Amino acid sequence: MKFDDSFREHYCLYGPTSGQVIHSLNELKQSRDSMNLMDLNIRPESFIGYTFSNISRVSFYSVIPNEFAESVIYEKENGLSLFNKYRLVP
Repeated sequence: MKFDDSFREHYCLYGPTSGQVIHSLNELKQSRDSMNLMDLNIRPESFIGYTFSNISRVSFYSVIPNEFAESVIYEKENGLSLFNKYRLVP
């Protein structure tokens, strides 16, 4: 999934400093203006208060109006960068 440049710019900007005291919005503006656009294509170390770690399984559960609920997981293959998708009975 790819977010638009504006969204990615903000999560790259906020991630490392989320929750910290800021004295002026100019601090964020200066940080944003000094960002290298190529940095937007690299997964940040953190995302607005969360730190990424080695992820091997991602699970989604959603309820669709007038339909069945949907349960989908993605599991990483050992030693590879590939994820397999599995649809589960809710």
